[in-house]
Amino acid sequence: MAPHEKQIEIRWRDVDAYLHVNNAVYATYLEEGRDEWLERTLGDSGSAWDYVLARVAISAASLGSRTRQLSSCAA
Repeated sequence: MAPHEKQIEIRWRDVDAYLHVNNAVYATYLEEGRDEWLERTLGDSGSAWDYVLARVAISAASLGSRTRQLSSCAA
């Protein structure tokens, strides 16, 4: 299965005074990517929302730039 990528613009409300993205916002980014992947994978069959997400894991990493990459695995 090919990886799914989604560009998400970092919104002003997502960051603190130091321009760090809030930890809880990363989960929202993953949700947006997961929802898009489900719609593309399952199409309009209506079964896109018949699943249970068992686990989400987020690891913090400093990439040295304003670009961040997140990944999520669905099983």
